[in-house]
Amino acid sequence: MLSTLQNYSINNISSRITSNSINFSTLSSNFLKNNKVPNPEDRDQVGESVKLSTLPSVDPIGHIPFLKEAQKITFGRESKLIKNNEIVSCQANGGTNAIWLGLSLLQEQYKNPKVYISAKTWGNHKKIVQYLSEHRGIQMDLNVYPWTDENNTLLSDQFFKKMSLAEPNSIVVLHACCHNLTGIDLKPKKWKELAQIFAEKKLHAFFDMAYQGLGSGDLDNDAFALRYFAENGVTTSVAESYSKKAGLYGARLGVFHHVLPGGLGKEQWEQRAADNLQYFSLKPSALHAEIMYKVLSNNVLFKDYKEEIRQAYSRIQYIRNLLSDKIEQLTDYDMDFCRTGRGLFTQFNLDKKYIESLQKEAIFLLPNGRISLPCLNRSNIDRFVQCIIKYL
Repeated sequence: MLSTLQNYSINNISSRITSNSINFSTLSSNFLKNNKVPNPEDRDQVGESVKLSTLPSVDPIGHIPFLKEAQKITFGRESKLIKNNEIVSCQANGGTNAIWLGLSLLQEQYKNPKVYISAKTWGNHKKIVQYLSEHRGIQMDLNVYPWTDENNTLLSDQFFKKMSLAEPNSIVVLHACCHNLTGIDLKPKKWKELAQIFAEKKLHAFFDMAYQGLGSGDLDNDAFALRYFAENGVTTSVAESYSKKAGLYGARLGVFHHVLPGGLGKEQWEQRAADNLQYFSLKPSALHAEIMYKVLSNNVLFKDYKEEIRQAYSRIQYIRNLLSDKIEQLTDYDMDFCRTGRGLFTQFNLDKKYIESLQKEAIFLLPNGRISLPCLNRSNIDRFVQCIIKYL
């Protein structure tokens, strides 16, 4: 589909994603009012179009112009780290591959490190570490840190204590925003406290950022944690995905960023990344990187893009509040964890037998109770509520 297009716009990009993901073109305030999907041909809604003619050649570490723009959206357009050339960035085939690439490179630096992931997390975090250990001979000691309890209360004190006891040079995988499973994030004040622990203990912060902008409606706000860590003496890496935040779900567009104080060793890092990508036949795509480069580097398109992000966030929050209100009106169940959560997901801590019972009613939750809020709308939310309240 994408490869056939010669003229592209941000609205086209964000509206072409798989049926089980967010369709950004239906998430606008216009949709919330009257279920009318914006017309991609309407120039007032689309904004300025971009033309894709001859695609540029791709460097061994990826599409260089795109990578430069990706640094800006991740670390900030006025970042001193960018101005001082202290960031090495490599294009990856999606966020998953960016994590895989990052852990492979970091293991070479630390030699058999301890890797921490949150006890409740995206399933692939654990699988990537296990795969690298079992099939690539990369020895990493997998550990977990607390996140939330059975009532979806954030266990920040226990988490911080665990980090204060971690060995120096341990790699800690953190969710930059929109925690993937619970939707529950640390507040800025807590992120600052955690950064101090990381700096004192010489821990490596590896941020997984797949939902930038969808936690607050603002790209900069959702990157606060990783920027604060990187700018305040914490060794920092980032795995970035454009699947959700740009509607390029099937395009496999991601980036691995690593901050190098003073830019020391940048060429060596780039060469090691290129070697990994080439050895495992993971050469990045030019097409989707070029599309995103055009959007991020064009002031008009970037403005449109940020507005679509804001609209998507608004629609998710609308569903959060609607779902919470409906359940609390019918039960004594406290839905504050959902109402105050961020991003696409929330989690119901249900017994396995209840999740299996819901499947018989065509309500499919993950085995861990996670649901994707954008799958709910005004036509199906009442049935979902009536089904799930029987088990709350």
